[in-house]
Amino acid sequence: MLTRTPAVLGSILIVALLVVGCDRFPASSGSASDDPHYSEQQFDELVAKSPLTLIKFGAPWCGPCRMLDEELPNVTGDVEIVSINVDNNPELSARYRISGIPHMIMFRDGQRIDERTGYYSADELSKWAAGFSHSSDPAL
Repeated sequence: MLTRTPAVLGSILIVALLVVGCDRFPASSGSASDDPHYSEQQFDELVAKSPLTLIKFGAPWCGPCRMLDEELPNVTGDVEIVSINVDNNPELSARYRISGIPHMIMFRDGQRIDERTGYYSADELSKWAAGFSHSSDPAL
C-alpha cells in the first residue's frame, strides 16, 4: 500500500490543480480562429487612423489576458483599443518582439511611443493613455 501512495497523491494533486485552474480562469467564449489576422499593411493602417491607439497583444488561453480584456471596455479617454491574438498574428508578434503577454503598445499618430507588459486596471490604462493624448500636449 505504501508504494502506491505517492502515485495516488500525485493523481489527486493533478486533478485538484486542473479543477482550481479551470475555476480561476474560465474559458473564453471565442476561439483563436475567431480573431482576425492582420497583414503588416493592415496593422500600419490601423494604428495610423487614430491619433492614439492602444494595441493589446494576447491570447485566449492566457488568464491575465482575459482579465485585462474585462478592463479594456472601461478605459476612458481618447484612445482606440485593439486586441491582437498572438497565435493568429505571429509576424506582428515577431515584428514587435512580443515575448510575454499580455503586452500593450501605445501608438501616437502611427508611431510606437510606449509599451507595458502584464495586467493593468482600466484606471491605470486610462491614466497611461491620458499622458499621451493630444489634448494633454500643450504644444498642439
